[in-house]
Amino acid sequence: MNKPTLLIKFGLREHLTDMLKKGKLHCKSIKWFAEYEDGKLRGDEFEAVVKMQYMENNVIQLKEANNSNAQWKNLQVKTALYKEYYKEPLGNLFCMSHFSVNEGIFKIDKRFSGFGGHFVLIHNQPEFFLRIERALTLINLGFCRGEVEYLNLHTHSGEKRLYQKDNEFSFQQEYRVHLHRDFADTFEFPIGSIEDIATLHSCDDVKGFLIRKSGQFYEGSPLKEFG
Repeated sequence: MNKPTLLIKFGLREHLTDMLKKGKLHCKSIKWFAEYEDGKLRGDEFEAVVKMQYMENNVIQLKEANNSNAQWKNLQVKTALYKEYYKEPLGNLFCMSHFSVNEGIFKIDKRFSGFGGHFVLIHNQPEFFLRIERALTLINLGFCRGEVEYLNLHTHSGEKRLYQKDNEFSFQQEYRVHLHRDFADTFEFPIGSIEDIATLHSCDDVKGFLIRKSGQFYEGSPLKEFG
């Protein structure tokens, strides 16, 4: 029996209409996500980080740069987080939310309204990903996809992978497609209309879904209000 899940893309109505009718997928660069500031929705200061070292009650040695005569100085720190970044964050991301749900009522977190007030619900997930694979194969563009793992990056030491984000973003339950490109600009590619496998909704009109089993599958019915 299929595990009940919802695959949703949140955003502005005009962008999602292009996605629905033309299959146009808009992919911001990793650099963009790392630098964008919007109150912990899309922007993520850790996005371009590749390695981290958390220090607590430690001593850091500092020295004036470009001065051969400078002496090392000790700095006592209570807590500190050392981060290493990509020299040039490359590649692009197409981000969605992938919720594991149970039979019953699923409520959409109010914070998603900040993404643009609308969302596209993908009814046929296997077909959607198949169309993405076909489109990217046609233009010979490598990619990978998967769910994001959430952890406390503020106290993390070691490698930080592309599919890891801080716990403060965990409400998003992100599923991302990473395009392997050599530039840091925005990239778009079409997969054709997805009106046959998806629907557009307003966050004001749809507050969640009633998840029910139908035969060997689960289906989600939009709910405008909760009792």
